[in-house]
Amino acid sequence: MKLYATRGGLQLTAKGALETVLGQGGGMVRVAAPYLRPRELDGLLDRSFRLLVDEKNLVRSNRKNCARLSKLLYAFPERVRTLANLHAKIALGPHAAMVGSANFTRGGLKRNYELGMLIEEPAVLAQLRRWFDGLWDQADALRSKERFLELCSGGAPSDPLERHAWELGSARFVGGYLKELGRMIRRFGLKSDDPRLAMNLPRNFGPDSRSGILSVSVGRRYVAYATTSYFVDRDAVLVLSLPQDCAYLDSEEVDLGDISFGRQSGERREDVPYYAHIPFFEDDGRLTAEVRKCWYRQIEYELQRAKASPWKRYHQEAFYRAATDPKLRQRLVRSVR
Repeated sequence: MKLYATRGGLQLTAKGALETVLGQGGGMVRVAAPYLRPRELDGLLDRSFRLLVDEKNLVRSNRKNCARLSKLLYAFPERVRTLANLHAKIALGPHAAMVGSANFTRGGLKRNYELGMLIEEPAVLAQLRRWFDGLWDQADALRSKERFLELCSGGAPSDPLERHAWELGSARFVGGYLKELGRMIRRFGLKSDDPRLAMNLPRNFGPDSRSGILSVSVGRRYVAYATTSYFVDRDAVLVLSLPQDCAYLDSEEVDLGDISFGRQSGERREDVPYYAHIPFFEDDGRLTAEVRKCWYRQIEYELQRAKASPWKRYHQEAFYRAATDPKLRQRLVRSVR
């Protein structure tokens, strides 16, 4: 193992470590990075490779490099996949790997203060290959080249619902969330014009909001929302309202945290629900039966109390239809890919 640094006096530089990995023959090169510049990885096209990226971050950071980036990504599109929340940086060749803080950008390889390791031990390389291939199996295919170029050159989709879904970053997450909402709507027989139901696309939600939200409220209270707010280290999170007596679910699967709803007029203190973050949902887009049961109990409570939602005037019919119509749901999910 050898240390490398972009700046700071070590003999091996980040650029030198990458050249070592890409210069090896005899096998596949595996690369993962949330940010990259095409020219730093041009050598990949002459090799057998797999490239794992976060497509949303690439779009945001390559406005001036769209054409060159698309050439890299779509020369062999079956060799490139996108994974939301990707933050690891690794270039893994047949005989060496560089792992560290540096993205494969000019800043990461030449300008910033970065540090990492060049690893050559066969046992560690084998572990890294298994780790990478596990992420590869979870990742999604890239959207079409035409759609990618449209987003890269023009930013997020212009349609409000597509934009909010796109900002969440994961097709699996968005599809799972909409499917769960559709299941809930059928369970309670809710119509789009029910005055108690509001399915909205708010832009500002809390002091640290960074993106759009797909929120559902019954009466004066949110019962579900998908967002990147509050949890700034994640691309997308699901938050549900759960009754207090479901606190036994607090675990790695349900994070009740310290965020709770405000007590409403005439409401008993013990009836104020939790905001419950559901971490596992980001992985498979499904709720467990126990979490769903608790969530439905809270919704039933809110439906019994509510006469109308003050946010009904902002209700988005397209959001409701995407949750209840499988064809429209798939069309929206495709816009996220």
